[in-house]
Amino acid sequence: MQAERRAAQAEREHEAAAAERTAAERDLAAVQSELGARTGEENDVRGRLTAERLAVRELEEALQRRAEMARSLEIEGGALDRERSELREQLALATAERHDCESAAQAAARDADAAYSGSTAMRTRQCARSKRCSTRAATSPRCTSRK
Repeated sequence: MQAERRAAQAEREHEAAAAERTAAERDLAAVQSELGARTGEENDVRGRLTAERLAVRELEEALQRRAEMARSLEIEGGALDRERSELREQLALATAERHDCESAAQAAARDADAAYSGSTAMRTRQCARSKRCSTRAATSPRCTSRK
């Protein structure tokens, strides 16, 4: 009897252990399934994170290129401003020189007109006083009295 009780007890313990083992195997399978799902999600997130990092890197590089271009354009703009200033100075000098030349040309023209008028008047007086100046001589191209 005692052996039967012990055998029955052992049988119950064996069944309880089997049930516990089955429950543990079920829990283990659930944990492994959950772990597999989380691993898959992690891999998906890692893939998206890698793609996002690549996109950020590309944007940073584009931003760096734009910043370099802006600096380059700023330097070029300064050079153009300096060149424009130099050209304005050259224009002012050229305008002043042109004005001086025009004034000198006008003065020379006035002097030439005055000299021509003076010499014409003198020749006319000389021709009129000269005995050689006659009516025929007045038609001569060398005589300026008719002009």
